[in-house]
Amino acid sequence: MGPMSSTDTAPNTEPGTGLCEEEHILLRQIALEAVEYGLKHGKHLPIETSRYPTPLQNTGASFVTLKMAGQLRGCIGSLEAYQ
Repeated sequence: MGPMSSTDTAPNTEPGTGLCEEEHILLRQIALEAVEYGLKHGKHLPIETSRYPTPLQNTGASFVTLKMAGQLRGCIGSLEAYQ
């Protein structure tokens, strides 16, 4: 499946993602919690996917960039879904 165009998205979704703004906000919150948890406990944040909206329960690829003061500090991710 190729990239989605802005005409392929459902109402209230961000183009190219199929996720709504609230789901993007939630993903950013989860990412922050995961980083904080990892730094504090030295292991992955346990996540119960059934607590989240259906689109966030689906297997998908992700790529995260970390910036500080506008400067790239690191990145991690995959363009292919594997977990």
